[in-house]
Amino acid sequence: MALACNQWMNTKINEPVLNTFEQEIYHDFIADLTSTKEVSMTVVLKEKLNNVYSQRDYDNWDGEDAYKLSYAAYLQAYTFIDSIKNLPQPQIIPYPNGHIGFDWKIKKLRLDASIVFDGKGSFMYVILAPDGESYGTELHNTKTQEKFIKYMDMLVNGI
Repeated sequence: MALACNQWMNTKINEPVLNTFEQEIYHDFIADLTSTKEVSMTVVLKEKLNNVYSQRDYDNWDGEDAYKLSYAAYLQAYTFIDSIKNLPQPQIIPYPNGHIGFDWKIKKLRLDASIVFDGKGSFMYVILAPDGESYGTELHNTKTQEKFIKYMDMLVNGI
């Protein structure tokens, strides 16, 4: 009994006892919490999107006959978040037609931009910048998403 008690007393309290799989998940979780600003913004933005979606997953969520947010639009928006690491954090906008969008308003650059996911495989965008405006509807795929991000990166970061 004394030996067991002594071993227990010498165990480091801050180290959880985990199997190999749990250790990998735990270390990935800690890495996400302690890594760069970009990962933190991604994690925070995904959590905000989860909250926006879960609070509006029923019809009439706005009291004015809005459709519930489309789960497919939520998935489009969720996967898009990983690609915007170099951009400022956007505002998440739920639309009464069930779409989900992101808005950027960057006053110092005089830039307003929006992208809206329809849940049917397309997105609409509007970018108002000092050098002009750009808008349209695109099929949501890797190529069109990268094109939008590249243009936004150029406007915001000069890349």
